[in-house]
Amino acid sequence: MNTRYLMYVHHYPKNNKKSIRTEDRDMETTPTPYERTLQQDEIQELWKQIQEHWDTNGNGWYPITGSDMPLTVLAFEDAWFYHEIPSDVLKKILKTHGITRVWELREGHASGYEMDTELIDLYYDGTEGYWTSESMD
Repeated sequence: MNTRYLMYVHHYPKNNKKSIRTEDRDMETTPTPYERTLQQDEIQELWKQIQEHWDTNGNGWYPITGSDMPLTVLAFEDAWFYHEIPSDVLKKILKTHGITRVWELREGHASGYEMDTELIDLYYDGTEGYWTSESMD
């Protein structure tokens, strides 16, 4: 099983911490956000679902394809989007809608990830990135 391990430090509200007793002192711990590397069959199934649900063809998406965009799709320039909706705001919006986990897939990459929304790091690395929830909305 391919598992990525990482150390992630985040300042959670005080009431989200749990106290544990060690030999001679109390320590507060913060829950570690969930992240795992997807198996190849999971990645293939997710690509299939994304292509069916969002009409992607593996060579880009709206507006790059030149096709007419469906009324259910909005396209933004990334710099303007990040300026208007910073990462922390997007994470709050997702949580408000009950989305706690997302999948990340990138064109041309052999790996994909399932992660808690707090780990989302939207960035352009030269390949198209797709982030979606289980409902793909």
